[in-house]
Amino acid sequence: MSSKLPKVLIIDENGAVLFSDGAHVENIFEHVKLDQHDDVRNKLKSVLSEQTESSVDIMVSDKHGSIVFGMKYRLSPVAFSQNVKAAVLICDHIYASDPSSERFKDQLEFTNTLLETIPCPVFFKDRDGKYLGCNRAFEEFIGKKRMEIVGRDVYGVSPEDIADKYFEKDEELFRNGGVQTYEWKVQRSDGEIRDVVFNKAVYNSTKERSAGLVGVILDITERKSAEERLKQALKEKQILMKELVHRTKNNMASVIGLLQLQAGRIKDKSVLSSFEEIKGRIHAMMLVQQNFYQNDDLICIDLKEYLHELANTIFHNWGGYYRRINLNFSADHIVVSIDTAIPCGLVLNELMTNAFKYAFPEKDGGGSICISLSTPNPQEIVLRISDNGVGVPEGIDIHNTDSLGMALVSAISREQLKGTFQLEQTQGKTEFILRFKERQKKPILTSKETPAVC
Repeated sequence: MSSKLPKVLIIDENGAVLFSDGAHVENIFEHVKLDQHDDVRNKLKSVLSEQTESSVDIMVSDKHGSIVFGMKYRLSPVAFSQNVKAAVLICDHIYASDPSSERFKDQLEFTNTLLETIPCPVFFKDRDGKYLGCNRAFEEFIGKKRMEIVGRDVYGVSPEDIADKYFEKDEELFRNGGVQTYEWKVQRSDGEIRDVVFNKAVYNSTKERSAGLVGVILDITERKSAEERLKQALKEKQILMKELVHRTKNNMASVIGLLQLQAGRIKDKSVLSSFEEIKGRIHAMMLVQQNFYQNDDLICIDLKEYLHELANTIFHNWGGYYRRINLNFSADHIVVSIDTAIPCGLVLNELMTNAFKYAFPEKDGGGSICISLSTPNPQEIVLRISDNGVGVPEGIDIHNTDSLGMALVSAISREQLKGTFQLEQTQGKTEFILRFKERQKKPILTSKETPAVC
C-alpha cells in the first residue's frame, strides 16, 4: 500500500483512476485497506446512482501495516464523459492519526460547517487552476452543481471572454503571492452577468509553496446599479440647476434692459446716476450666474476670475480708458461658494463705482485703481480696493454714513460675509480692506499673485 495519495482524483465506477493531481495511481482500491473496500464501493455506487455527495476515509499505513495517517475525501459525481460514470474525490483533511478520534472528527465537522455557513461564494483551486471545491453559496451564485465545477478550470466553468481575466489574475497571484482584490464579472448559468469583487489568496502545503488559491466573491451588482442611478440623478440635477441659473441670468438681463429703457427718459442726473448704480449691482449678481452656467461646478466659483471680469466691466462702463485711469488687478486663485462670491462682487462694484464717481472728479485727469485678492493664511481671504484720487473726507465713519453705497458695503461685510471692513488713508492713497472667511469650505489656493493689468 502506497504512503502517498493525490489530493484530487477522478475515478470510474470500478475505482479506476481517470485523473489525479499527484502521484500516478491506477486504481483507488490498491490504496484502500481490505476491510474498507465494501464501504468505499457502496458509497461510490450510491454517489453515482443517486447523484449525491458523500465522504470516505482512506487509511494510509506503513510497510508493517500500521496506520500512519488518514485522508478524508469528499466524494461527488462529476461529468467526465458521456459514456463513463465518474466521481471526483477531493481531500478535505489529512489526519495525523486514526480519524475515529473524536477530536479530528470535530475539527472536520467544524471546518465543513464553517465553509457552508459563509454567505459569500467561496471556491478553491489547485496550482494548475482546477477547481478543488466550493461552498453551497458558490453553487447557488453561478447556478451550477459542484459536480459541474470540481476538476475543471475557469474555461470549463465560464465563457472565454470572462475566463481570460480569471486566468490572468490567477497566474499573477501565483507569481506574486499574498492577497489579491479586483473587480470583474461572473456569468451565471442562466446568462445573467453579475458585477463582483474577488478577494483571493494563495495557500501553501507542507511540501510546496503556492499549492493553490482560495477565493471569496462579493456581489456588488446592486451597489453598481445604485451608483449609476445616482450618477444619472446627479446629471439630471446639474442640467436642471444650469437651466435655473440660465433663466435667472436672463431675467436679470431683462431687468437691466428695462432700466436702460427707463433711463433714456430721465433728465435728472442724480436719478440717472442712481439707475446706473442699480444696474451695476444687478450686473454684479448676474455675472456670478453666468460664471456658474459656463462651469461644470455648480457649487463653487473661482473668485479671482469672477472679480477680474467684474472689474473689467465696471472699468469699461465708467469710461476708464477715456478718463486715463489705470486698473491694476492682482489675485490668488481662490475657490468659494456662490454665497461668498455674490457679496464680494457687490462690495467690489460699490467701491469701484465710488472711486470713479468721487475719487477722480476731473473727467480726463487720470489716476489709478488697484485691486488685490489674497489669502494670507488658509483661514482668511483679504480683498483690497485702493485708488490715488482725492481721498475720503477726514473724520467720516464708513460704518455710519448717509452714502447708500458705503452703508451697503458695511452691511454686507458684517452681515453676509461675517468679516471686517476698514478704511486706511495715507498720503496720496485711499484703501478699503475687507477681511473674511469662506464659510462653506476652506479657500483652495491654486496659484499665488497673478497680476493682470486691465
